[in-house]
Amino acid sequence: MQYLKFKGIKLSRFYAETGIKRGLLDSDKLKQAISDTFVSTIIATYDDVSLEWLLTGDGQMLKNPTGESVAQLTTVVTIMREELELRQRNIDILLREVKTANDKYFRLFEALNGLTELISRNENIEKEEIVEMLKRCVA
Repeated sequence: MQYLKFKGIKLSRFYAETGIKRGLLDSDKLKQAISDTFVSTIIATYDDVSLEWLLTGDGQMLKNPTGESVAQLTTVVTIMREELELRQRNIDILLREVKTANDKYFRLFEALNGLTELISRNENIEKEEIVEMLKRCVA
């Protein structure tokens, strides 16, 4: 399955190209041993897959990366790099938004502390003054 995903080969194409009956790669059958006939058919059809990797899962998946494989890897790396850059830009945007929200919260907190202090001293504050103070905090 990993090889097919890497190569972008759909299961229907795999079954058609190998002549293997459908169901060989069903999840319940993947844990079972496959016959040497199936292995040889797969190796004959996909000659770049490593026999050791196919049988044991060890080693490199591809025998010798072909030009096509290298091109595919290069494309995958490029796409992944672009995706990482996009995610980093999104993170930067979110960090700026968090900082802005944090700054507004801090200013509002300070204003509320000031109001609480004024109220505790029984100082007369006009409603309009309170509204103006709060507006300045969230601006």
